[in-house]
Amino acid sequence: MSRIHYAQPLTAARIIAVSVLAAAVFPALLCAQFDLSFLPSYECHIRKCTGVSGTFLTTNHISRSGSNVTIVTSNTAGSRISVLCTDGRPLSFRSYGTNGAAEDSYTFDWNAKQILLESADGKTTKRSFGLRERTICAPMITEVFRGFPWDKNSSGDFVLFTPEKGNGSFDAVLSMVRSNVALQTPGGTRTANVLKLSAGIGFIKFEQKYEFIYAADNTHELIRYEGVDASDRPFTSALETMSRR
Repeated sequence: MSRIHYAQPLTAARIIAVSVLAAAVFPALLCAQFDLSFLPSYECHIRKCTGVSGTFLTTNHISRSGSNVTIVTSNTAGSRISVLCTDGRPLSFRSYGTNGAAEDSYTFDWNAKQILLESADGKTTKRSFGLRERTICAPMITEVFRGFPWDKNSSGDFVLFTPEKGNGSFDAVLSMVRSNVALQTPGGTRTANVLKLSAGIGFIKFEQKYEFIYAADNTHELIRYEGVDASDRPFTSALETMSRR
């Protein structure tokens, strides 16, 4: 994993001073880890997913209006609606069961710096969590990572909020471990870049057990995912078809 090298030693006082200055002068940059402004107004992806329970198809409908992106995901386990900004910041996330019934939802209040876990009817706040700068939401990452800074070897540090793992937040960095590799797909050979996520607490980060393989062209679509699911069981996902307008 790449590291940042400083020309001068960073004392605790210098770190605090630089952090305060950056927050005061460059507040927009704190969340600008990713850039999804290249997305068209609409895309539809169908992926073939394989896990311990078998093989199934997942459909993603992705729409962008200005600086907001909406992702509607559906498969045999139910569906979910995710709303985020083009810089990767999550705005809301709600799941629905196989019968279409709404489940608990999450709202990300960037003004109050709070994540609100709300009841299915949206009338009760069940819990709240602190919302740290540069946070992205785990169920959205396959789309957020399309906005990776491809001209660099790694992203800056960001925070990964994981509803599936006890609503925990982890410090993370994303690195490109291979670039311009040939990958066989149902549509033929494509050139791809391979990303790996390292996550942990503070400066201690461990490379995770999965790879995100994205098209090297200007669509940056996820061609294949290899790793584990939210329960750490073996899982793969491969792009079957894609359309856009």
